[in-house]
Amino acid sequence: MNTRAALALSVCAALLAVPVVGAAQYPQHLTSTDTGVSASALAGPASADEYGLYPPPSTNWLSTTSSGSMNQLAIEMEVVAGSSTSFKVTCEEKSLSGADGMWIQKCIAGASMTDCHVDEHWYDLSGVQATGTLTFLAAASVAEDDEFTLGDGTNEAVTFVISKGTSAATWSTTNVELDVSYVTSAIEVADHFRNIMAGSVYASGTITALAKASMTEGDYFTISDGVTAHTYTFSTGTLSHTPSATSHVVDISSDTTAINVADRVRLAVAGVKATGQLTALAKASMTEGDYFDLNDGVSTIRFTFSTGTLSHTETATAREIDISGVSTANDVSDVIRAAITSSASHIVPDTDGVAQIDLECDYVGYLCNETITENLDSGTLSPSGMSGGTGVTTTNITTDAAGAAEIVFTGPATFAANVDIVESMDSGTLTPNGMTYGTPALSLDLTADAAGTAQVDLTNNLRGPQGNVTIVEDLDSGTLTPVGMSGGTGGETHFVLNLPVGYPWIRCHFEDVNDGTGTITVTGVKSRY
Repeated sequence: MNTRAALALSVCAALLAVPVVGAAQYPQHLTSTDTGVSASALAGPASADEYGLYPPPSTNWLSTTSSGSMNQLAIEMEVVAGSSTSFKVTCEEKSLSGADGMWIQKCIAGASMTDCHVDEHWYDLSGVQATGTLTFLAAASVAEDDEFTLGDGTNEAVTFVISKGTSAATWSTTNVELDVSYVTSAIEVADHFRNIMAGSVYASGTITALAKASMTEGDYFTISDGVTAHTYTFSTGTLSHTPSATSHVVDISSDTTAINVADRVRLAVAGVKATGQLTALAKASMTEGDYFDLNDGVSTIRFTFSTGTLSHTETATAREIDISGVSTANDVSDVIRAAITSSASHIVPDTDGVAQIDLECDYVGYLCNETITENLDSGTLSPSGMSGGTGVTTTNITTDAAGAAEIVFTGPATFAANVDIVESMDSGTLTPNGMTYGTPALSLDLTADAAGTAQVDLTNNLRGPQGNVTIVEDLDSGTLTPVGMSGGTGGETHFVLNLPVGYPWIRCHFEDVNDGTGTITVTGVKSRY
């Protein structure tokens, strides 16, 4: 069969006079409701594009001949057409032989057509899509809770409600917030509406960082993803702040400019891994039984040095560092690295091979901020950290790239994520803006035109009169000058294919026959005599 376009869906309605071997299951578009056949009488497909029914049911079907062939097969189709103007149904019949009742010849393009009958049927889906327009007003010209409603004739209508920050409405995918709090012109309002129509819109917001000199110890801001609020507290180095799962420290003690501070916030939101340090000593400076403890926030592991005098039993939380065969501090550091690496600790050493060992937790967050402790008979490993870990891996808030004082936050595409950023500053302001615009994808088969004008042109995605649904507005004053939706014609979606059947097997393929840009979806098929 010549498939000039990608096969959008293949359906086979097959009837057998003898059972088919294989597990019973529902074919893709045939159900017991459609056919009056119980689940146990539905055959599993032989391949991805073949589906079958067996045996011919005793009710809801005409009698078959003694040879098992049938008189007439009617296939009812409900079709959803995209940009296609026509589609083709190719039905193939095939006689059977063999006890398993499988195909002798599959009647596919290029194969021998011996004992095989192929019948093609073309269907016209041409028609006109309904269209309409809305001409948006500037934000100052609309009122809180002004609204308009759009319908596509197929899905539930959607009401868009103007919001300026004080609406008490409850948002849903059929009662959608159109927030104009942070836009001004009619074009900006229109383009925000276009974004919502295009699909999911992620919540967004901004703050603008100040230089360190304008910040005070303990200044903070709080941002929410709609599920959990997270507070970010600025530290200039004067006080110590204890982080938690929802309280994070932004250490700006070594920063100067507003961009430095902003980039530090970005790191805190993304999450920072805790770091630490140890400096190994030469073997001659170590004593049998010296040890240090690493706590990664999950478990504490003790690392005990052995110079060869005693034997130490190892467990998951007690590891031996055997330095009996080394001498220099660098050599000892490599043995320490190997011991940490082979343990279950989430703390990872560097691989530099020098006496100073840099440590880093392998996950972001505050949990790894646990002090390294040591117990040496003499001398010290100069432990530092673990510290500096901040952020959480579960937050749904991200930031833009480094390099600007203004920080752009992005949150989930949910109404719940539209929560104001709150600040507490001793002086000055971070100029919080948002979070706003979070909107999930809508079930509305309408497409808006490209951005850039106050007038938005709308087109129904399907052809046919079902899209002729009047746009309704309810504005306190002024008008969006709604036009349409109207002009939809044609686009028939219900077809009945009557087939004379001379063989016990029949299968039908449905395909788009446009230039490949259209789609055909058969949403329901009924087979009957």
